Amino acid sequence: MTACYIRPPLVLKLTEPASIAFPSDRVTELAYPHSLRDLRERLSSDEACRDFLFALRWPGGFRCARCGHRKAWLLANKLYECSNCGQQTSVTAGTVFQNTRTPLSVWFRAIWWMMGQKFGATAAGLQRATGLKNYETAWNWLHKLRGLMAPPEWDRLKGLIELGSGEVRIRTLQAGSGRVFRATIVVAAQSDNGGISEIRLRRVAELNEDFLTSFIRRTIKRGAVVVTEQSFPVGHLGRFGYIHERVPRDKNQPLEGELPRVRTVLTELERWLNQAREHEPNSHPLSYLEEFVFRYNSKSKSRGQAFVDLVRRAVTAEPAAPDSNAAAARSESTA
Repeated sequence: MTACYIRPPLVLKLTEPASIAFPSDRVTELAYPHSLRDLRERLSSDEACRDFLFALRWPGGFRCARCGHRKAWLLANKLYECSNCGQQTSVTAGTVFQNTRTPLSVWFRAIWWMMGQKFGATAAGLQRATGLKNYETAWNWLHKLRGLMAPPEWDRLKGLIELGSGEVRIRTLQAGSGRVFRATIVVAAQSDNGGISEIRLRRVAELNEDFLTSFIRRTIKRGAVVVTEQSFPVGHLGRFGYIHERVPRDKNQPLEGELPRVRTVLTELERWLNQAREHEPNSHPLSYLEEFVFRYNSKSKSRGQAFVDLVRRAVTAEPAAPDSNAAAARSESTA
């Protein structure tokens, strides 16, 4: 089906409150922007931007976060007041857009620009692309948007997963120093017809069973096949609902051949981080880690699809009934 942008059935210029009910089976579809010009034509006004956020935040129609009721009063100040419990909210409440004084169209332009940067976005570049007056604001925006790129905990890998670790080395840019920043990264790579469909990464100071078990349960769905090297320090994963396969060490085979997807990700990560570091030398070497994950997982998507995905992350909460793995892992890690 060809996607099309459907504005929510709302009138945001009301001067009097109106009671609005939304059918629970309503489906909102969004066309992905094809260019900056297309983005500006569709989302140039505050009204159009709020309609766009509404469609992403409540694709089935308004739902009260407090009581779940589906009827609301649309107030003149653009707040929605639940007709059941009186809770008031807006399309930007609890998001990076909340209380912003900058037009939403500028935020959207910043996200669009960020999705087009091959080796990571920089605050200076974002400032130029959006016309923000000071560097500090651009820096804050950049870090807020990077924070959205971390995969939500309920969205976990499934199927066949290669799990391993390795060291990445990031060059410092101080002339003649020869210094290298080193970090151990744990990689979970989801197989897809011989390739890689999605990944999850985590930096670790010391590999141990407790950390790895928690990482697995937070990032991989129960029932998945987890493939590791024979000596990888994980315990019995069957008790958590996983199928664990260990790859025996073949002395006649190079290490890269045992877990090829893990090694591919580590190689690409190291190259990408070094290139990103050249664009913003004053940043922390691993400040781009989640951005790399988002871009890697979006590599088969268009720029417009990646744009919509990131805006959706900004306004949507976790599903009402996520898989119990993450909750169990949280309770164990805090016990």
